[in-house]
Amino acid sequence: MGTAKTVEKHPGLVGLPDRKYGVRFFLPHIERSISWPRIVGLLTFAVAFTGIFGLLLDLGLNSLAVREVARDKSRANEYLSNITFIKLTMGVITFGLTAVVVHSLGYAEETIAVVYLLTLSIVFSAVTTSFYVIFQSFERMEYQSVAGILTSLLMLTGAILLIARGAGVVAFAAVSLITSALF
Repeated sequence: MGTAKTVEKHPGLVGLPDRKYGVRFFLPHIERSISWPRIVGLLTFAVAFTGIFGLLLDLGLNSLAVREVARDKSRANEYLSNITFIKLTMGVITFGLTAVVVHSLGYAEETIAVVYLLTLSIVFSAVTTSFYVIFQSFERMEYQSVAGILTSLLMLTGAILLIARGAGVVAFAAVSLITSALF
């Protein structure tokens, strides 16, 4: 595949949103459309809090797998299964650590629920990125781009519906979890 075609398919150049923290996509829309400081503040806190623990989920595995599978495409299944297992294991550890810390700090039940939902969302996204590694290794980023677009549209649609219905903050976090589980 030519250099121009490879650069053209690069996900960063086609506007792939940051899937790990998909809440960031609709958070500015909520902030501008309604002045709901409690919801925006709680979501911002939960995104930052889960983002800290979400760092445990990758540990450079995606970069390693892209490089190694691009070198030897016959090992794609091996890398995919190993990385998925490691990320699921780290996901359980991450969820446990998040639960211990958020409970020990004495946050309200609503805050804890939002943190749990966003932590699960990040775990689902981390596992999903394991599959994207294979697409990147085979230079087939169009699938990743389509999934990113669909994710953004689903999150935006969910946010608009929730705003229209006056839903609570837990519902906004649930949209992130559902979107991460689907894509």
